[in-house]
Amino acid sequence: MPDAYDPHQLLGVSPSASEAEIRSAYRRKAKSVHPDVNDAPDAAAQFVALQAAFDLLLERTRHPQGAGSPQPPLDPEAEAERRERVLRTNQRKRERDRRRRTSRGGRARAEAHRAQSENERLRQEVERRRAARRQARGQSAERERDL
Repeated sequence: MPDAYDPHQLLGVSPSASEAEIRSAYRRKAKSVHPDVNDAPDAAAQFVALQAAFDLLLERTRHPQGAGSPQPPLDPEAEAERRERVLRTNQRKRERDRRRRTSRGGRARAEAHRAQSENERLRQEVERRRAARRQARGQSAERERDL
């Protein structure tokens, strides 16, 4: 990665790009850089850098410091610190969402297990009743033969 980190250059958008343009550029670039698609040894690092640039630019468009002009570039150390802070924040959000989805999945699995147990119990009850009817029919057939 170059010394002067430029998220606009990484995503291929202008400094005055809108949120929609940033999202579009991120999706387009992610399709080629994502580690599931890209076989390069540093694909994961490229994707993390792309994600950090995306998060940083979205943060800038949502909370601009100036009144309409593009933000002046920060010094490299401050830019790296801000980028790391935004990346950590978004990673925490993604982890929270993943845990939330997992817990929902756990509840769904527990509910499916309960339903399966209930179905098995009902199946056993039906079989017990069928056996009782068969037995009752067999006894009535024996009585008719005895008469």
